[in-house]
Amino acid sequence: MEAALHLHLIDSIIILPILRRYLQSNQSMTHIADLGSGGGLPGIPLAVLQPFWSFTLIETSKKKAAFLQHVRGGLGLGNLQVMANRVESLAMSHATSFDAITARAFTRLNKLLELSEPLLKSSGLVFAMKSQQSKEEISEVSSQDWRLLEECQLSLPGQQLDRRLLVFQYQQ
Repeated sequence: MEAALHLHLIDSIIILPILRRYLQSNQSMTHIADLGSGGGLPGIPLAVLQPFWSFTLIETSKKKAAFLQHVRGGLGLGNLQVMANRVESLAMSHATSFDAITARAFTRLNKLLELSEPLLKSSGLVFAMKSQQSKEEISEVSSQDWRLLEECQLSLPGQQLDRRLLVFQYQQ
């Protein structure tokens, strides 16, 4: 149990230097949506480590969202909010609200980008956490709408897992 917890936390935190590289130049408050937050990864660890960024965890399951609210309160994370809703339902009420979107084990890449598009501000970024079998998913993405800025290979300490962080920018 402890090893799994460490694995998931490290897997969430390892993307932070890349997010900082792309988002630090933003002069105003940076707003990030974490789609399909589940147990709060990577959103909660990132919110703890980046208190000046605003995080919105979007989770369909009301039970999981209630857990996320409990964790938010327990950790006193004023920079984090939880929304118990489907991503598709938020497209109108939160259109162009986010500078960036994170997702870990959420859905296929082309579907993730399709769901992200209405939520992103102009030239918004999507940070998609994937396994090494991401080539096929990348080939399904429309190059007219999205530009792959970077494909980062990530190594987890003490693990044989091969992870990728795909950084996409929406092209309006």
